[in-house]
Amino acid sequence: MRAPAAASVRSGTAVTSTSGTSTSGTSAPRVFGEVTLTCAEGDYAGQNRGIVKYFFEVGAGRENFTWAS
Repeated sequence: MRAPAAASVRSGTAVTSTSGTSTSGTSAPRVFGEVTLTCAEGDYAGQNRGIVKYFFEVGAGRENFTWAS
């Protein structure tokens, strides 16, 4: 039996950036541009999107990108 949150995961989740630059190894800010989140629809798709958005924001930093509408 799968966990309830795993029940809606079918084809995976993708986070993509339309444009951006990254300056690893320097103190300059990273700018990722506009980010799009897509995932399979299901019973818990909204929760899955929320979890992915949260961890993406923590990892990338909210000031470094914007969510696509």
